[in-house]
Amino acid sequence: SRWIALDHWTFSLNFSGSTPSVQQLLQEKQVLLKFGGIDTFATVTLNGQKILEANNFHRHWAVAVKDLLVPGNNQLIISIRPAMQERLQLQEQYPYTVPSLHQFGQMGVYNFMRKPASGGQMYKLTNGSSLFASHIKAFT
Repeated sequence: SRWIALDHWTFSLNFSGSTPSVQQLLQEKQVLLKFGGIDTFATVTLNGQKILEANNFHRHWAVAVKDLLVPGNNQLIISIRPAMQERLQLQEQYPYTVPSLHQFGQMGVYNFMRKPASGGQMYKLTNGSSLFASHIKAFT
């Protein structure tokens, strides 16, 4: 079986900009889309425009999106890249050797990423997606 952290993951949501709740949001001065628990390296787009480049599981993000919402179909996409590949690239780019503890079954070199160090990270993807869904409920 393949380890879940080695794959790319894409979460998407299509929603109508003509619903009463979205129309009400558009009357506000500012519309923020909030994210938490994105594990760990991800690109977020709304209607084809990049709105966030996430690199830290422990951080919460807020992005102003009012100008990107349209009256018709809107599409939000979160593309999560494998943390192990990302951290290897960051480690290779760094000019010095960084000591790190490496235990069997762990990624090691957490100095290059902000991610949960426990072996339960596959559950974080599920939690991240449900957090993600809870922030979108205002649109549907």
